[in-house]
Formats: sequence, structure tokens, C-alpha cells
Amino acid sequence: AAVRAAESKADFYDLELMVTEHLENRLTAPDPARIAAYSIEVGMVDGLRRAHQSCRRIASAASRTARSDYVSGELSTSIP
Repeated sequence: AAVRAAESKADFYDLELMVTEHLENRLTAPDPARIAAYSIEVGMVDGLRRAHQSCRRIASAASRTARSDYVSGELSTSIP
């Protein structure tokens, strides 16, 4: 899971770029509710970006801890 989270960074940024292009189009649309829709979508993108960053940080920390435990010989196969 930690490796997948770390590797997902480039894919996530590609998706974020596509969404940003969509948001640019949203602002120039003739729809009278475009500002409200834009605000909601920007909020959602920001929330997803924060969640993705948090997941990557958690995965990185878990990976470092697992490597540290393995190196120090504290790796346990039992479940507490």
C-alpha cells in the first residue's frame, strides 16, 4: 500500500491537471450558475488533494517505520 501511494503521485497530478482544465472551461461557460459550480468543484479538488497528500505522508511514515523495525530486528509477525 505504501509503494502504491508513493507511485500514485504522478497519476494524481495528471488527473489534477485535467480537472484544472475542466475548471477553466467551467468559468467561461455561459451557464448563470457557473460561479457556484466552480466554487463547489474547486473545494472538492482541494479536499481530494489534501486527502491524497495525507495518504502519501502516512504511507511514507509507515514504510519508514517498517524498514526501521526490520533493520533493528523488532519485526513481529504476531498481531497485538
